[in-house]
Amino acid sequence: MIEDVDYSLVIAAAQAAGPCPLGEEPAWGRRVHALTVDLHLIAQQAAQDIDRLESASRFVAFLENVEIEESSRCCHVD
Repeated sequence: MIEDVDYSLVIAAAQAAGPCPLGEEPAWGRRVHALTVDLHLIAQQAAQDIDRLESASRFVAFLENVEIEESSRCCHVD
């Protein structure tokens, strides 16, 4: 139903598609449609992943070792 359309996805898809070239409206419309569907599917998958992570059992983890690469050190301390 049209009431269920998330227009923010359509707007994001249109922005991703870029300006519509003159005379290429049908192709541009198909591109926006395909991007909208892709964004919707990505959003659904992300929601499922978040639900799965939030319902997962919590556990405690301990770090055994931490190494800082020389290039990540800001200052040399003697």
